[in-house]
Amino acid sequence: MHTNHNWSYFDNLFVITEVYKNYRHKDYDLIIQNIANSIGTTTDSVFMKISNMIYILSNGSYGHSNYSEDSRLALFEFLDKNRNVSLNRLLMILK
Repeated sequence: MHTNHNWSYFDNLFVITEVYKNYRHKDYDLIIQNIANSIGTTTDSVFMKISNMIYILSNGSYGHSNYSEDSRLALFEFLDKNRNVSLNRLLMILK
């Protein structure tokens, strides 16, 4: 696995989609491990990316602030394509 993964827009979208798709029926740590293996990075990197997304969704109340524009765009594309998922619900799932 790469310790310095160059995150793409599609990697960000993949993280959100996989967590949302699997959070009800799979162990959270297993979901993170599968995501890390799929995109070739560490679980710590995936956890940090999710923390960045939490920061975006919470307007800076939680998470880490060093997010990328690709993370922000992927989050809002996911929400736009999944209108049944509210911003608050996605925040709760990612937390």
